[in-house]
Amino acid sequence: MSIFRKNLNEVLSSVIPIVALVLLTTLFIVPAPSELIIRFVIGSILIIVGLTIFLVGVSTGVERIATKLGTSAQHIGSKFVMFLFGFLIGFVITVAEPDLVILAKSIEASVGINSYIMVVAVSIGVGTMVGLGFLRILTNFKIKNFFMIAYAVVLVLFILQNDAFRNFAFDASGATTGAMTTPFLLALALGVSRLKGSYEGERDSFGMVGIASIGPVIAVLTLGFFVKGEAVVVEEASGAFNFLHLLLEYTKESVVALLPITLLYLIFNKISFKLHKKEFWSLMRGLLYSFIGLVLFLTGVNAGFTDLAKVLGQDLFSKGPWVFILFSFLTGLVVVLAEPAVHSLIDQVDEVTSGSVDRRLLRIALSVGVGVAVMLSALRITISNLQLWMYLVPGFLIAILLMKKVDPLFVGIAFDAGGVASGPMTATFVLALMQGAASVSPGADPVVDGFGVIASVAMAPVVSLMILGILYNTKNAKNKR
Repeated sequence: MSIFRKNLNEVLSSVIPIVALVLLTTLFIVPAPSELIIRFVIGSILIIVGLTIFLVGVSTGVERIATKLGTSAQHIGSKFVMFLFGFLIGFVITVAEPDLVILAKSIEASVGINSYIMVVAVSIGVGTMVGLGFLRILTNFKIKNFFMIAYAVVLVLFILQNDAFRNFAFDASGATTGAMTTPFLLALALGVSRLKGSYEGERDSFGMVGIASIGPVIAVLTLGFFVKGEAVVVEEASGAFNFLHLLLEYTKESVVALLPITLLYLIFNKISFKLHKKEFWSLMRGLLYSFIGLVLFLTGVNAGFTDLAKVLGQDLFSKGPWVFILFSFLTGLVVVLAEPAVHSLIDQVDEVTSGSVDRRLLRIALSVGVGVAVMLSALRITISNLQLWMYLVPGFLIAILLMKKVDPLFVGIAFDAGGVASGPMTATFVLALMQGAASVSPGADPVVDGFGVIASVAMAPVVSLMILGILYNTKNAKNKR
């Protein structure tokens, strides 16, 4: 029971701040309908319970399976086959990602692009980058050079593409780094890196989530040259809120999300792992915990957070744009700590560095980065002439320049942080908050300005973690004197 207690304490310290911020806002600044507040409270309880169970399942099942899959690559001699191995895993776990399916349907409803085309394109992008990421680890290709080349390609495509596809591309990137995919990729990269048999090899495992996150950006920006969307008028759905229907919906989506990982585990156990019965069922129990936790977490987020966030966005912006901007900053500070994948990243950093990187400082750097990112999105809705590229391009250029002064360990951690920060809490609560404000802002376009917040969230932590890396290097240099 100690593992449940440990995770519960960590989840409470992460979720309570965002719950307190929202409740205090609805009590003293912008009153919200009582039904939405009740749903928010119930959703918060489900998030706390679900996230606790989910994290237990990730540590006892998902991460151990992914690490074993990574180390099974030792039997692969060909670099081309290694690439195909990475591509297959990346494609399979992405095509079933619930967050991506939801985003693709949202894009189809907004501009008419077929959701299946979007899902397949993004999955191909992720698979390609995971395959290249495997090759990078095993060939010792410098991570700094990899990101410089990849983001040079992104920059060219970004400049050539229109605003809508720019936003869709980065939002798709955030959607692929969901609650299940991210810890799986982190542990998978750790397994592959251990084939190098050294501490430096384990340090080289960081960056896989960041690398995988580039795939959807390149894929969607490229797709924009071949597929054109048009604005679609969709009538607002009506009807009473149905909690049971939502629970069943996310049960189905959680099954879909876990099915590829479960099948990979069963197939590789048959041909490679050949685990003893006790360990086999221990990992299966971990998968079951992950499933139960994911169902409760996703139900809580979507049942209690999304609708209230949209109302808050509308009411806070109507009360005063600067009130909305301040609330957005505070929301970014606290919401990232409730992201499931953030816990997985921090735990892996702690494991690989033997605690030399302070967990508290990692949380602070992530919080500040995401707080600034959400605030910038609020500014973009408030100031009509401010466009996404005006801070996104400079932000990534700053990150690339900072890479030269940062330990490769922190380069990988920083780009991974951009992926883990843009998870389901951001994709629901923060995105709905921005869309609510964009719907009442006279100078905002809900399609262009309502999206894009995930792009900001994916960028800002990269810069803040790079800065932390410079401070880390400075501290180590002083200690060596």
